[in-house]
Amino acid sequence: MSLRSVYRITVFIPPDSVPALQSALQKTGVLSYGNYSDVLWMSSPGKESFIPLPGSTPSLGTESEATTSSSVQVVFSVAREEAVLGSVIDAIRSAHPWEEPVVYIDETLALSSRS
Repeated sequence: MSLRSVYRITVFIPPDSVPALQSALQKTGVLSYGNYSDVLWMSSPGKESFIPLPGSTPSLGTESEATTSSSVQVVFSVAREEAVLGSVIDAIRSAHPWEEPVVYIDETLALSSRS
């Protein structure tokens, strides 16, 4: 076994938009982990709150008013390569309904059974 460098990507998204996100990510061909493809983790729905600021174009809610909505957390890893990361970010943006998708990208190590 060995460690490999990866980006761990966390995306917050409305539950009904997960299939579109999953499909867009599958088209990139990068959702593999060891001997498995199309690998990602999804949380149970939770609550997210926000206030759209002046000048925003929210897909939900009204400018300057508190809004609460349901969202899930989707987590997956990809090879730590800038070209791969760029295609993944493009896929997320194409499938995400929010004006400002919440996306966190961490550099980390993953355990690999492949040498």
